[in-house]
Amino acid sequence: MKLVNKCQHCTSALRILLLTDRPRTCFLLARRRGSAETGASGEKACAALVNARTDNANGVLVQRHEQAWEDLWEAGPQVRGNPSLARTINATIWGILSSLDSRVDYSTGPGGLSTNGYNAHVFWDMDTWVFPSLNLFWPSFADAHLRFRARGTAGALEKARHLGYRGLLYPWEATPAGYATTYGWAELFEHHIAGDVALAHWNRFRATGNLSLLESEVADVLEGVADFWVSRATKVNESSYRILAAIGPDEWHCKNDTAYTVGVAVQSLRAAITAFALLQRTPKPAWSAVASGLDVPLVAQPGTAKAPVHQAYSGYAGEAIMQSGVADLGYPLMWPMNASQRAADLGYYWNKVSGFIAGMVWPAIAIGYNEVNDTANAALFFAWSYSTLQQPYLVYSEEPGGAGCPNFITAAGGVLQAVCRAVCLKTTNARSQV
Repeated sequence: MKLVNKCQHCTSALRILLLTDRPRTCFLLARRRGSAETGASGEKACAALVNARTDNANGVLVQRHEQAWEDLWEAGPQVRGNPSLARTINATIWGILSSLDSRVDYSTGPGGLSTNGYNAHVFWDMDTWVFPSLNLFWPSFADAHLRFRARGTAGALEKARHLGYRGLLYPWEATPAGYATTYGWAELFEHHIAGDVALAHWNRFRATGNLSLLESEVADVLEGVADFWVSRATKVNESSYRILAAIGPDEWHCKNDTAYTVGVAVQSLRAAITAFALLQRTPKPAWSAVASGLDVPLVAQPGTAKAPVHQAYSGYAGEAIMQSGVADLGYPLMWPMNASQRAADLGYYWNKVSGFIAGMVWPAIAIGYNEVNDTANAALFFAWSYSTLQQPYLVYSEEPGGAGCPNFITAAGGVLQAVCRAVCLKTTNARSQV
């Protein structure tokens, strides 16, 4: 049997001879080349493949591969004393990192490289669910994602203009060039993506404290997103604003004043104000006006006499929701509230959510319970977080039973954040042990 690989850029061919007298194991060495890699970049891809074959022949390719992975494992959290949890977390880390390449200015879709889930487009999943752990443990991957978002500035400007807004409104589904792929309901109403991208940039600065980074790469994004929120908000009076007709993580409802959309708008506006102050630049007055004029109100729990909770959206009456934007207020948005209020929100909303996208729902709730010192519920919801892990290879599915997007690295990102925040994390030098 002969397998021949031909390429327009090189004349190399791979031939594999399979002997029939006894079993053989064959390894295929290949270099994945995207459709955008043409001309010189295509030649570079082929040259990389030729070099890899040479390294393999010299016996150093596998050694370099193993060392590269060892470096990645060393940088991340490591579980001790619980082999089952260790396998889960190691599979979680591998699922994320095997879909990324810090050498290219790109990110990845919810299904990673091994599937065509969601057409491999980049969503808020990367900015909010996957990015935080990269920012903490593997900064080169975090920087590659932000370089991808920088390349998408033109697409964000175009989308905002197309919908009648100012500033930067990043695509809900971004192509490799950073442009919107469609103008369906998500592009039209799920605008929290703008704040998600802004906060990823802001948190990269917060992780580094690098003012040069803030000046050169972060401030312009924060400014553009802040300008978008000013144009997106509706003025009620001199001290009050609303965000009308928006979809939050609860994609079952398009409503006014959705908690997550308001929360991420306020937090990204505040980030822009703080960033400009650090750079000794004058923030635009409208940023403060809108940030202080938006709010997520406290309302009586529908149907009960218990403590009030933050309102999911205007007119919410206790109906089932897809995901809880209110739970996400506490984390990842860090909305200011005391522990008793946080516990009330979690206790009310956890059983209102569908939970079928486990890795995007339960991690935030597990983190919340841990932060109010309810360790029993933190442990319960942490276990629920990785309930869609599929045997035998420990790959996440989007929904229970293997349904939805396979190799759902969004869930892996949520679980890894829960490991870092809902489980006791002790950091010693470069090694982190749970």
